[in-house]
Amino acid sequence: MLRYSQGPLSWGAGAQAGMQRSSHTALLEVEFAHLSDRGCVREDNEDYVGSALPATLAQARTHGWLFALADGVGGQAQGQVASKAAIEKIVEGFRSAPKDEPLSSLLKGLVQAANTHVYEAGHAAARARGAMATTIVACALRFDRAAVAHVGDSRCYLIRRGHARLLTRDHTVAAEQSRLGMVSATSRHLLSRSLGNDLFVAVDTRASAGCRRSPAALLRRPARLGNGRGHGAGGWPPP
Repeated sequence: MLRYSQGPLSWGAGAQAGMQRSSHTALLEVEFAHLSDRGCVREDNEDYVGSALPATLAQARTHGWLFALADGVGGQAQGQVASKAAIEKIVEGFRSAPKDEPLSSLLKGLVQAANTHVYEAGHAAARARGAMATTIVACALRFDRAAVAHVGDSRCYLIRRGHARLLTRDHTVAAEQSRLGMVSATSRHLLSRSLGNDLFVAVDTRASAGCRRSPAALLRRPARLGNGRGHGAGGWPPP
């Protein structure tokens, strides 16, 4: 969960162990926390989260903040390895990115680089452990601008005044069929896109400017319902 607004810059990392904070002075105030649970279906937790925070005021101005979540594809041999590899690659790339690069194009390139990294790692280990894949959703903030990039069915919501609005579209067979008016009650929840299955992947991006005061963003992976991926939890419907 991210909450940001114009004002003094501060950030915190929340987890079960508590909250850590540090602060500078800038044009954006950021607070965040994360929580991960393996769910009710799988034995392993295939989620992985990461962030890149500015260490200085200069970095806040030239790079900003990055928050990302990946969910290893269930049924693949190394889903948890894929999600960790993807997040570590995108965080590393964000920290070393050129100054002032537009957030939308930056995120698109970083997610594509993460896809190539997971694809090559999966093929290198295919004989021993099998192929691997993951979904990913990332949100970057700089001044009053925000950008989101994603592949798969991990989602980003914008929360304002108690209302959640979905900013991403699920890359699933069922969602694609639904948008075409072809979905049936028996459609299985199968991903139509994920990181690691092919050398190149189509990355969806969305950017906004002039963010109003005190919105919140939620990055989440789909709930595990039954024997597959669910469409959501907490009353949020599918896109």
